[in-house]
Amino acid sequence: HGSEIAHPIPPYTLYNPFYRTEAASDGVGLAELGNKPFLSLMDAGMENNLPFAPLLRPERGVDVIVCLDASANIEIMPWFARAEAWAGDHGAERWPWGARPWAADPLRPSKAEVTLDQSTLSGTRSVRESMNRRIHEDNIRCVVFDQPVASSPLPKKGSVPRPMTLLYLPLLPNSKFRDPKFDPETADFCGTFNDQWTSDQIDLLADLASFNLTQEIERIREAMTVAYKRKRAHRLFQEGLHR
Repeated sequence: HGSEIAHPIPPYTLYNPFYRTEAASDGVGLAELGNKPFLSLMDAGMENNLPFAPLLRPERGVDVIVCLDASANIEIMPWFARAEAWAGDHGAERWPWGARPWAADPLRPSKAEVTLDQSTLSGTRSVRESMNRRIHEDNIRCVVFDQPVASSPLPKKGSVPRPMTLLYLPLLPNSKFRDPKFDPETADFCGTFNDQWTSDQIDLLADLASFNLTQEIERIREAMTVAYKRKRAHRLFQEGLHR
């Protein structure tokens, strides 16, 4: 049978629970939502495969993000540039501006980079290239961004905001792993559209992710400790101002 018989309603189309409801008609922004019997949804990964945006909302008060990246074509994906563009558009002041783990960036520069002079821009590029070398040549599997390496594109509002800490762990092969030749990027069973996995394949991929994390555990602990101390110092300073 064709998919139109097995699935009369495509998976990305859902009945609209707000259709013709009073809740939808109360707000101007929801009026259009209340007039549609169906909602069409898409995977947010089409915009950014790394879900930074929900964590960057100021009301969440996030201090540390641990990001395990299992993206395909991981070294040429613009997820950090897109996250930085989102942060600039939505006033997420604490994003570590200029954070980039890979030297390659197929998109236009972010807003933060557009405003930089050439010498500063060259400096941020050298930071990216250094990160790229550490991952490939030094077998580093956790990159820490806890300070901005580019200027913020947002207007200044008095005191400089305390930056968040971003720990980036890419799912890459590891020469010290039990199968040093296993590369999720080239293994056929790791393809996006493969939905049939054996137990051995699942264990192999999970074990690699676990191995990389265990290798970097001390780096992660150190970064978390620094983030805690920075937050504590900021809190004590604020309390001192209000005494």
